[in-house]
Amino acid sequence: MRILKTLGVLLLGLSLLASLAGCLTGGRRGGDSATTAYDLGLPPAVAAGETAWQLEVRAPAWLDGSAMIYRLAYADAAQWREFSQARWVAPPAGLLERRLQRLLGYGAAGQRGGCLLRLELDEFSQVFTGPHRSHALLQVRARWFDAGRKPLLVKTLRIEQAVPEDRAADAQSGVAALVEAVGMLAEQIAAQEKTLPAVCR
Repeated sequence: MRILKTLGVLLLGLSLLASLAGCLTGGRRGGDSATTAYDLGLPPAVAAGETAWQLEVRAPAWLDGSAMIYRLAYADAAQWREFSQARWVAPPAGLLERRLQRLLGYGAAGQRGGCLLRLELDEFSQVFTGPHRSHALLQVRARWFDAGRKPLLVKTLRIEQAVPEDRAADAQSGVAALVEAVGMLAEQIAAQEKTLPAVCR
């Protein structure tokens, strides 16, 4: 009986430790299995023709890393969390810059001549509005400059792309939604470009 009682206490202790280990994830969604790295997908099959525009993407310190961020808007929208089993292969600003250059035909910032589009990345995350509802959120502050770096236009661009409800808590589906959001951002940028001086087109 004493042996059985000791075994029971030991099993209970192990169970409690396992529960604590599952809770102490540092605000991360997921368990301890291998991490999957993501980018924004394959380059477009047909790249856009080169333009007179250059592109620069900047990001705040909290987005200057490989963590994949999500928010539980239904609990505390001000708290950002990290997926524990998914990350970006590079900081989002670099991924976004490269993808938009390919989609729009823009060159890298710093080259001589040419007009400049500077994007300040405000949000690049998956937002949960309920336990089984989420969307990708991409928001940037866009600033267009002429070749002499005279400001032409300042505009906030915000895109929300829904994640299918049956996969709302899936980081992979969140990535897919962000890829779609980047494509929509490229379309918005192209539309704004048509309103700017012809010398920059």
